Amino acid sequence: MIIFITWILWNTGTIQSPLLNLYLLVVISSAITLDKVTTTLEIILIFAVYVFLGAKSGIEYDMAGFGETMVYFSPFVLVAYITTMLAPDVY
Repeated sequence: MIIFITWILWNTGTIQSPLLNLYLLVVISSAITLDKVTTTLEIILIFAVYVFLGAKSGIEYDMAGFGETMVYFSPFVLVAYITTMLAPDVY
């Protein structure tokens, strides 16, 4: 699913694409059905892909560029953390 979403983003405008939030679907489904380790590994993989797509679109990763990347990527981490912590309480 991550590869498919990355391919979609590659063809629709990289990190400026309005479809970037499709990664939240992966994060939420992983946090609900899988364990914390797998969700953490998927977040790391999505971050690596996000950095790669950002480099393709011309973002330079100096201190300001990295700070901007973390500001835009922090909702993904927040959703993963909250969903992972609340998922065991649902069952």
